[in-house]
Amino acid sequence: MRRLAASALGKLAGIVDSAASVDLLRPLLADAHPQVRQYAAKALGAFGPAAEQALPDLRDLYQNPAEKDYVKRSVEAAGKTIRESLRIAEQGLCISAERCSRVVAADEYARSQKAFQRTYCDACFDEVLPQAPELGDAGGVE
Repeated sequence: MRRLAASALGKLAGIVDSAASVDLLRPLLADAHPQVRQYAAKALGAFGPAAEQALPDLRDLYQNPAEKDYVKRSVEAAGKTIRESLRIAEQGLCISAERCSRVVAADEYARSQKAFQRTYCDACFDEVLPQAPELGDAGGVE
């Protein structure tokens, strides 16, 4: 149930309150179940710059020698996305959407990287999402 809740929060990034969501997700990085930790990390990545406070937690989780490899991969991807979205926001970089060339905000960058590993603005994200293969939790580790 906690894994599904973490996944759902990540999918609602851009709709739900980012600060409250990050506050709910951070404790899940210490959950007893590895898939809960994995999905919490994935979800945090979708919140981009709002998840900056989670970077030390992600770093600690990544450096844990007992952590599962699939959790570490999700933690690493989330950390990279958060750091890149922070860089975009701090430096005022102009990153363009791949489909329409519109300049995207740091949070748009983070959401599209989580869902598609591509840079889309919110409008392109909405157009592409219905056509995308299932992004859900159809069982097991992604």
